[in-house]
Amino acid sequence: MTYTIKINPGHKTTKKEQIVNAFVNDIESGFLKFNEKLPSINEFSKTHKIARETIEKAYKLLKQKGYIISIPGIGNYVAKGAGNQNKILMLVNKISEYKNDIYEAFIKVIGSYAKVELKIYHYDPKLFREIIVENLDQFDYFVIMPHFYAGTPEAEFMEVIAMIDPKKLVVLDKEIFIHEEYISIYQDFRNDIFDAFSKQEELFQKYDHLKIIFRPDSHHPEEILDGVKEFATKQTLKFSTVHHFDVMEISPGEVYITLNDTDLGKLINKIRIHDYTLGKEIGIVSFNETILKELLDITVISTDFKAMGEKAGHMILNRELGKYRNSFVFLRRGSL
Repeated sequence: MTYTIKINPGHKTTKKEQIVNAFVNDIESGFLKFNEKLPSINEFSKTHKIARETIEKAYKLLKQKGYIISIPGIGNYVAKGAGNQNKILMLVNKISEYKNDIYEAFIKVIGSYAKVELKIYHYDPKLFREIIVENLDQFDYFVIMPHFYAGTPEAEFMEVIAMIDPKKLVVLDKEIFIHEEYISIYQDFRNDIFDAFSKQEELFQKYDHLKIIFRPDSHHPEEILDGVKEFATKQTLKFSTVHHFDVMEISPGEVYITLNDTDLGKLINKIRIHDYTLGKEIGIVSFNETILKELLDITVISTDFKAMGEKAGHMILNRELGKYRNSFVFLRRGSL
């Protein structure tokens, strides 16, 4: 058979790895089918001008991975069952309890349909680009959560996302806008927060000042601020954004929105030091549910992370494209 692949001598990936990746991709995509004969080592070496030793090592690795079998004196063939599983790359901005909930729910739904590889890009658009570019032809789906450093131009990461075939694209947690249809399960941060607070507006009537702790290095979406500020305006509450909570004093009549557990802990400690009554003199609403917040009787607003992972898995299995606004909950407790 005539079979060629593109080898990039200047790529950081070795020639052996490029050969292996090319064969794996073509086998898993169905381009190379069960029992199809591969080029001989000599033939492949001559066609691609690559050392026989490099090709021998690549074929050996493919055999170890179960993609090909060797018949002595006859040749190498695509193994039975090779390529039955799709490959999914999941790219998240950080590891957290909530991201883990999404991942585990997604894995449970996907089951044996696909192998899922998880990579972390740490809010860094350059690392995000590098991972996508290096793996663009290696996966059947790209599941991404597009959250980046504050101030990152949208064009910088949208240019990278545009490299992905929309039919292979799954965007979670944050809504983005492209012309083609793709899978999207998102939080509408601004409207989710405004709607959830508005349905419980009587709980805020005992307070006169709404404050959100929003650290400059938190990387949280700015739309969160928009939703909280819009609600404060509707309720005629004074509104403040707290960037440096550690040096700020608290006063009765204030209700706080906390976005992470560290600030929540520090706020509870300050309330106890001043001997204020939580839920009467000082209020707290915290983002994202944990068992500890339930035990501490802290009011919580949160998207349903488990549902997000499950929905993404089902949309892939059903080959369903489209946008879906994820469910959002308000858990009323004693801290408000």
